[in-house]
Amino acid sequence: MRHNLLTALGCLLALLGSFSVLSARERVVHLIDFGVKPQAGYSNTAPLNQAIAELARTTSPSDTLTLVFAPGVYEFAKDGAPVATYHISNHDHAPLRSIGINLKQLHNVRLEGMGAEFLFLDRMLPIAVVESSNIELRNFRIDFRHPQLSHVRVEENRGEGGLVLAPICSAQWRLTGEGELEFYGRDWSNRPYVAIAFDGATKRILYRTADIDLSTKGSRLLDEGRILAPNFRDERLKAGTVLALRTYERPNPGIFLSDNTDVRLENINIHYADGMGLLAQNTHNVSLDDFSVRLRGDSDPRYATTQADATHFSGCSGHIDVRRGLFEGMMDDAINVHGVYLKLIKRVDNYTVEGQYMHNQAWGMDWGKAGDSIQFVASSTFEVVGQGNTLIAIEPVDTPTLAGAKVLRLRFANKLPRQLNPSNSIGIENLRKTPSVTFADNTIRHNRARGTLLNTPKPIKVEYNVFDHISGSAILVSSDCNQWFESGQTKYLHIRGNLFLDVLTSVFQFTEAAISLFPVIPQLEKQRQPFYGDGKNGITIEDNVFMTFDEPLLFAQSVDGILWRRNRVIQTDSYPKFHWNQEPFILKGSRGFVKE
Repeated sequence: MRHNLLTALGCLLALLGSFSVLSARERVVHLIDFGVKPQAGYSNTAPLNQAIAELARTTSPSDTLTLVFAPGVYEFAKDGAPVATYHISNHDHAPLRSIGINLKQLHNVRLEGMGAEFLFLDRMLPIAVVESSNIELRNFRIDFRHPQLSHVRVEENRGEGGLVLAPICSAQWRLTGEGELEFYGRDWSNRPYVAIAFDGATKRILYRTADIDLSTKGSRLLDEGRILAPNFRDERLKAGTVLALRTYERPNPGIFLSDNTDVRLENINIHYADGMGLLAQNTHNVSLDDFSVRLRGDSDPRYATTQADATHFSGCSGHIDVRRGLFEGMMDDAINVHGVYLKLIKRVDNYTVEGQYMHNQAWGMDWGKAGDSIQFVASSTFEVVGQGNTLIAIEPVDTPTLAGAKVLRLRFANKLPRQLNPSNSIGIENLRKTPSVTFADNTIRHNRARGTLLNTPKPIKVEYNVFDHISGSAILVSSDCNQWFESGQTKYLHIRGNLFLDVLTSVFQFTEAAISLFPVIPQLEKQRQPFYGDGKNGITIEDNVFMTFDEPLLFAQSVDGILWRRNRVIQTDSYPKFHWNQEPFILKGSRGFVKE
């Protein structure tokens, strides 16, 4: 009798399981049926977001909802846009942001672009994916009608008489009453004060130029489309040079991911963004396949793409997988992965401290929750303090809610070491928010600053990429608890099968060699234990090809265990050697370097 009951119960459970599978379905919706259409002069912002809200309300969370665009160009304006307060890491903070495509608290949703172009007419956040799971975005491109990163061509260099400039691309511009060059769009204007110089023929950043300060005050119109800027003088800028003129503003990324689980992006091109191309924070598992930040092709008159990094991951977990992308013309790295250090500002008792976000573009987002593993680091020596601890409570100090807070009160399970007090300048790191990373089969070229910036204690693979004329280091690892407050104790880094082609053509922050392992340690001489590496071969650099005009290959500070093997170095004569570092290898405060 008991056997029969168990058999019947098993059959019932199997039947219920089958019913659950059969009841989940895929719902395919063609958005043109909801008034979303590729028509010039027609804003899709309101109809698309209304359709998303209605479809989410009428679709079971267990079903897969596929939203399909017809091919074509879709315009998006701020009018009728949803607005939200999002504290976006490494971007300017704003009380409200207008959102082009808002995907919030959704599950099992696929957005199929069918090759469509999303063209944004105003300053806004193009796409936000927030508090969602199992989301897939694919087959579309993002651009702006009037990018805020503007271009001019040097028509003539008159030496002490200044430069003759011609605005190009789709820039709208005017001269102010003081003769200052001002660019503008429908709801924005700026007066650039820094430039990046590109070779007009190759679209590479000019050798030994880096960031160029500029002043266009006192400019005057020479003739239709040409301006004399008498106070902008630089002998390096020959006729034919193209300048990307910019400020350091970062209003919005192209795509924003926050507090999600399992997000996949495939065959997406971002041609311009006001900040990062993609900014992901507090998201578990992100996959980018054939995701590119790139120009529109050889016919694109532009030289620069995004105002900052192509992709940026802050406080993420799980695995970050980025492959088969083209990243070009960015004003910063192709990828940046890090956590966020809080600075210990108060010891409340033996179990409680207060920590503060320190960087002005990184605060207000979720930092941690009860149960998280926490590590403490002395910012002056980058030595780990104590054995780590478990967070049991977190609450805001300066705001009513955690969202928007700059100061957090943290309570721990175990008694805190006496060294954890403000006088010792302590950083607080959340170890749960540390992803593993694969960055493979990508091309990075013609961008400012660095190729990759990767900080995490989980395994990192940088494999089979092409680093082509990066103006700074191709690969940088740089934790910092003093200025940027970007955390991550990198222990396992595998750099394999990459081509480095004439990188490090200028000098930027921390760019000491083609590969620079450079935690910021003010008192390195007092450090007792290196911060990076695992003491063995955790940092392995093998089977790479360095085609280089200069000498520095590897700079390593505070690293325990580096294996360098089967790397080929080919000297080029592309440019004169110039870097202050004329040694292939420099190791400071490091040990266990093996060269085979």
